[in-house]
Amino acid sequence: MIKFVAIVALPSELPREIWNRDEPLIYSGVGKLNAAIATLESINKYQPKFILNLGTVGSIRNDISGVIEIEKVFQRDFDATPLVPKGVVPFDEKPNVLSSDFGQYSCGSGDTFVRNKEEWLLENKIDVVDMELYGIAHACFSKNTPWRSFKYITDYISKDSGNDWENNLKYAAASLIKSIELFL
Repeated sequence: MIKFVAIVALPSELPREIWNRDEPLIYSGVGKLNAAIATLESINKYQPKFILNLGTVGSIRNDISGVIEIEKVFQRDFDATPLVPKGVVPFDEKPNVLSSDFGQYSCGSGDTFVRNKEEWLLENKIDVVDMELYGIAHACFSKNTPWRSFKYITDYISKDSGNDWENNLKYAAASLIKSIELFL
């Protein structure tokens, strides 16, 4: 059994040529569905002790930067109101908030790029937003496999988030590699 499989959305977040580890590095593609499928396939193929998600995030908070570890992930774009509150999947017994038992930050995960601080994000005390982690955590929960997630903050939520993400993406890989060396 291998220690972990690393799941990253895009090669631009962590290029294979700088991955100097024996553990598999899997690119899922963007979005919760792609991430969930890649995670399930990785768990079935490699049977790792845990799944490690590495990637980039936009921050709601201006007082955090660099690489952070995510403890809890919320599904920020599932909206079945008035049946249930936003973020809750109706008729589903799985938890609405998934926890890694590591880290201290919360992530709102969804299939949309966030450009403003929506009320729901603030009400739920979401620290950062991404587009894959909920799918990864959900797949891990379904397969009873632990997960950890380290995210590099590339941007602070604003109308310029997309440009900021592109401009700061080049710093993500080295910072993420360093975090693995420090924390794993």
